[in-house]
This record gives sequence, structure tokens and C-alpha cells, in this order.
Amino acid sequence: LMVDNLLDLSHVAFVHSASIGTEDSDARLSFERGEDFVRITRAARDMPPPPIYVKQGLEARIDQTKIMSFAPPSLYGIMRTTLSPCISALNAQPTPQ
Repeated sequence: LMVDNLLDLSHVAFVHSASIGTEDSDARLSFERGEDFVRITRAARDMPPPPIYVKQGLEARIDQTKIMSFAPPSLYGIMRTTLSPCISALNAQPTPQ
């Protein structure tokens, strides 16, 4: 159950809505399976930042990518989470004069 919970992050938006969760139901998923591992990439574009980042001053819409990996019998890790301003948010900013 723990591995399933950590590899499938679709629950984060509602279970962790007060901290790290945000609406990312349109996230694009990709899967990679090797001889001794499974890797899932969850890429969400143009979404509101999670509340924890809003509290730190990040209010522009973001792109977020999370890469999770599992190597049986028990090695699990979120290898990388990246946040960046989404293209539409960057284009909406006024041009400096």
C-alpha cells in the first residue's frame, strides 16, 4: 500500500490540499520499466502553486514535474521535484520599460 501511495501521486491534490497539494488532474504521466526498477514522471503545466509555496511568496502559476522511482523489494524515492513559472505566467508579466 505504501509503494502504491507514493508512486501514484494523484491523491496529493485533495489529501494534502492545505500544504503541498494543488489541482493537477491534467498532469501528463510517463512510465519507464527497467529490469530492477519502475519510474513514473508526473508533469503538470499551468497550475496554481501549492499553499506551502504561496505562503513563501510564490503566487504565479507554475509548471511542476515529479519523478518517482521504485526498486524492489523496498527502495523508493521521489528523485526530483521541479517547479518553474509556467509560460503563460511569464508572458503575462509586463515588459520592463
